[in-house]
Amino acid sequence: MGIKDLPEVDRPQKLRARGSQALSDAELLAVLIRTGTKGKSAVELAQARLEEAGPQLARGSGDDLALTRQLVEAGKILGIEVLDHSIVTKAGHTSLREEGYIP
Repeated sequence: MGIKDLPEVDRPQKLRARGSQALSDAELLAVLIRTGTKGKSAVELAQARLEEAGPQLARGSGDDLALTRQLVEAGKILGIEVLDHSIVTKAGHTSLREEGYIP
């Protein structure tokens, strides 16, 4: 389902008009994903990711931790310090630096 297929009240302008509290977790994640793939909207991709992660999402999945390690290593090569990797959901948030995953 593409953006044009959504009811007007559920289109991306919903964030500006009604604020982040009006968006589902999938819609918030879709804002970061930005675009879908052939046959799947960004919201559908986000929903699938949320279902995969389940309750582990706010704490950081193995994929999140692996990505963080890769970003930190890539940053070292490029001379860029990774300050944090934050995971934010309506249920809470986690700082991977505070959790000790980023030195």
